[in-house]
Amino acid sequence: MSPFEIELDRSEIEFTCSGFRLKANHIRKTKFKSGEVGSFYVEGEISESNADDIANYSEHSSAITIHCDFNCDLHNFSKPHHFLDGVNVQFSNQSFRKHLAGIAEDNKNQQKVI
Repeated sequence: MSPFEIELDRSEIEFTCSGFRLKANHIRKTKFKSGEVGSFYVEGEISESNADDIANYSEHSSAITIHCDFNCDLHNFSKPHHFLDGVNVQFSNQSFRKHLAGIAEDNKNQQKVI
């Protein structure tokens, strides 16, 4: 939060979860009024194997590293490589992926017995 109106000029965001990294760039200028809190969404493609790892090891810590450049009437400034750990992440299909992984493991164990 800022006591002044600021404009986010650009940012680089890196989301890390269960050893997987997702990088995103925000290049659209976004204005924030004094005291306003903003929200960002990190979007990108995750391979099937990485999605399975995230679902099965989601208890591992998640973190975001962000680098932002801001414009302001007083002066322009940057927030370089700000690290936020303990990010509370919610996964839309985590239980489904865990269920599929359990079925695959059961099938693998049954094949070993035969």
